[in-house]
Amino acid sequence: MNPDANRRPRAARPMQGFSLVELMIAVVLGMIVIAGVIQVFVGSARSNTELLRMTRLEEELSAIMTLMSADIRRAGFNTAANNPGNVGAGWVNDMAPVLVTGDDCIRYIYDSEGNANAADINNRFGFRLNGSVIEMFTNQGDWTCGGANGWLPASSANVVTINDLEFALTEQCINATNNARTCAAGSALPGDTLVTTRFVDITLDGQLATDALVRRNLQESVRIRNDLITFVP
Repeated sequence: MNPDANRRPRAARPMQGFSLVELMIAVVLGMIVIAGVIQVFVGSARSNTELLRMTRLEEELSAIMTLMSADIRRAGFNTAANNPGNVGAGWVNDMAPVLVTGDDCIRYIYDSEGNANAADINNRFGFRLNGSVIEMFTNQGDWTCGGANGWLPASSANVVTINDLEFALTEQCINATNNARTCAAGSALPGDTLVTTRFVDITLDGQLATDALVRRNLQESVRIRNDLITFVP
């Protein structure tokens, strides 16, 4: 006799699923996770955008600063100094002066033409702030700081807005003939050679033209290579 013949068949278990409350909880938790992921993504994208904007501003201002400092450093260069007959008492380098006007305009001369002629307009250079744009003198036109022509933009108004541009000239003079004497009148004697080293401190402040919140300030001190040498008569 088969012992399993008298066993009753087991009733099938009813199928079970998630209740409506459980589904709602799962949906809410999923939305919270997705919202967190989206927030992290948006924050990362915003940070990358701000970094790109700051990098672009940094590049623009650095390029302008490099242009100004490299050119100003050449002030006073005169090929006439290579002539042994000009080196000594009585010779004056008329390309030596560096003129700073109103803190935001600098003008200087160097012998780019190789003619030792300070009056040649092609040997004259400068930078100035005109509104929110830095301008560079192009060797043609009016060399004065308020000149209406001859100055062309060195910065792009569509990319960067210049808030401030300042030049500060500092000079340090030593008596090369006798260190015990200074350069001051009454101390330096006739025949003394006075050597003046010069520095131009540049302050540049700008912002992106499309975003005033992206702003940067740069400062640089430029050592003019050609010292100012004078001889006490």
